[in-house]
Amino acid sequence: MSVGPQGSGDVYVISYRGGIAQSQDSGSSWAPAVQGISWPFASTVTASPSDASVVYAGTTSGAYRSVDRGATWSPANTGLTNRTVAAFAVSASDPGTVYLGTGSGTGSGIYKSTNGGVSWVRASNGLANTTIRAIAADPGTPDTVYAGTASGVFKTVDAGDNWAEVSEGLTSRAVNSLTIDPQTFSNLYAGTTGGVFKSTDGGDSWSPANTGLTTLGVRALAIDYTVPSTLYVGTAGGVFKSDDGGDNWSAVNQGLTNRDVAYVVVDSVDPQTIFAGTRGNSAFASHDGGQTWN
Repeated sequence: MSVGPQGSGDVYVISYRGGIAQSQDSGSSWAPAVQGISWPFASTVTASPSDASVVYAGTTSGAYRSVDRGATWSPANTGLTNRTVAAFAVSASDPGTVYLGTGSGTGSGIYKSTNGGVSWVRASNGLANTTIRAIAADPGTPDTVYAGTASGVFKTVDAGDNWAEVSEGLTSRAVNSLTIDPQTFSNLYAGTTGGVFKSTDGGDSWSPANTGLTTLGVRALAIDYTVPSTLYVGTAGGVFKSDDGGDNWSAVNQGLTNRDVAYVVVDSVDPQTIFAGTRGNSAFASHDGGQTWN
C-alpha cells in the first residue's frame, strides 16, 4: 500500500492474487491498475514522493514501472539477477534514483537505479543479510539510505556503495518496516517481530517503544507528515496509534472488522485519513485519525 506525493490524493493497494488497485480521490473510488503486469502476484507498490505520475510495483517475478499513475505498466528488470521484489525507496531529491530490495536467494540484496528503473546495478557491499524487507531513503541527505533485513538494520551514507549494520539496541532484529521522521531526519522507527524500536541518532542506537502495544509483531509503520509525533502501526491484532513519538500506544480498531493488518498509510491530502490493508484482501479507511474505520 502506498500514497502519492502530498496533495495528489493517489492511493495504491495490492492484493496478492488480484494485482493492484488505484484511487485518485483518497479512496472514494477505486479502479484496477494492472494493464501490462503479466504476473498478478504483487508484493509491493511505491509511488514517487515527488512525481505523481511515476509508480513502481514489485512482484514475485520482477519489477514494473508506470509513468501514468498506474494506468499502464512496463517491466523494469534490466540488471536484476533476483526478481523477487520486496521493497522500493525513491530519492526525494532525485526521482531518478531508486533503490530496490529483494527477498532471499541467488543475487538477493539491494539494487540501485539512477535512471528511474530503466536499469539496475546490485549495490549490496557490506550487507551481512541480503533478505530485504524494507528500505527508507533519508529525505534530507540523499546519499543516506536504510535497509531493514531479516536480521537487523543497515545504513549507507554513500548512496549504496557501502553498507554497515546499525542495530545496537535492536533486540528484535527481524525488521518488517522502516519510517523516517519527515521533519527530524535523525529520528527513525523500525517495526519488527518484537515491536517498535526508535532511534534518535540516525540508527546508531535503538530503544524499544512498545508501551501499550499489546501485539508486538509489527508489519507496517506510518507517520503523520504534519505532526510527526503521531504514528500508526499495523499488526495481527489491528491498528495501534501513538501521539507522543512512540512512547505510548493505544489500539484504534473501532469498525475494523478484519484486524489482521498488513499495511497502514496516511493519506497525502488529509493526514486525518488513514488507510489500512488487511490479509483478508480488504481495505479500510479512517477519516478521524484512526478512531473509527469503514
